[in-house]
Amino acid sequence: MCYSIHSRIAGLVLGIAAVAVALTGASFAQAPDDPASAGVTVLTVGGGSASALSRFQAPSYEVDGVQQRRMHGAPKIGEATAVFDISQDSSLLPWISATWEGGPARTEATVQIADQDYNLKRGIDMGACVITGIEWPELKASDGKKHFEVTARWQAQNLRFAPGGGVLPPLQQPPDDGMFTPNFTVTMMDIQTEWIVSVALPKVTPRTARRSQGRDTRRVLVYEAPELGTLTIEIAPAGIAAASAMAVRILQDGNCEEGEVQDILIDMKDQSLKKVLGTFTLVGCGLKTFNWAPKLEGGKEGLATATMEFLVEDFRYRPAVK
Repeated sequence: MCYSIHSRIAGLVLGIAAVAVALTGASFAQAPDDPASAGVTVLTVGGGSASALSRFQAPSYEVDGVQQRRMHGAPKIGEATAVFDISQDSSLLPWISATWEGGPARTEATVQIADQDYNLKRGIDMGACVITGIEWPELKASDGKKHFEVTARWQAQNLRFAPGGGVLPPLQQPPDDGMFTPNFTVTMMDIQTEWIVSVALPKVTPRTARRSQGRDTRRVLVYEAPELGTLTIEIAPAGIAAASAMAVRILQDGNCEEGEVQDILIDMKDQSLKKVLGTFTLVGCGLKTFNWAPKLEGGKEGLATATMEFLVEDFRYRPAVK
């Protein structure tokens, strides 16, 4: 992701696009991959400042079928997808966080495309958007300086296409000391953080249903409880003995007792590994699967690792207080 939008635009060819995304009607973002050009992407939620996006995919708009030159069925709207850096002061993060904190409200979203001079050319208004999925990057100690980028998907219930006009407002730049995927520590039972090679955080998939509300007979998309994927932790050879002993103790009798269910904390840290930037709290983690050596290949450098997969009862993410 480019930290200097102006320097990046200077190096691109003419016809470069920028996209502005505004959630709850007051926000802007700069360009997703436009078929005619390449650009930079930013997103703002709830009237906050514009933040950079790595990627944005607009929703499709179609009907179920066409027979004998006639359309059949109501129009279908596909999902929108945005990828953003979690370390930015983005108003998108509170929106997705509400997914595991009781369910966020349906939100208005607008995407606008601008030229290289930030003149807005056209837009798409997405009404009553509902978060449908959240995915996290793999935390891997060997990844170097890889930014922590979150993928969020949402479903709009109506679309409106609008002409351009106006100018894209100034864009917020990501911090130089942002969050990177290798910079993490894990606090859990029996396993030391230095033994952990990688972490795959659970996907968050809000369950939704279409219901009529009040006197309105139309069925609208509403939130139900989110579904959480599993947490997978990869263990280096130095920790396999401890991981094996834990697996035998918990899994052998086929009964995961209360004392064997644990809360696991994952702290994301700065480059010095001293300052905490944010914390993932995974509540009620019960060991589901232990793989002593999930993949053995002859001739490969290094010793094989092990993996531990946990069911997760509850999930939280809290950025550090600034």
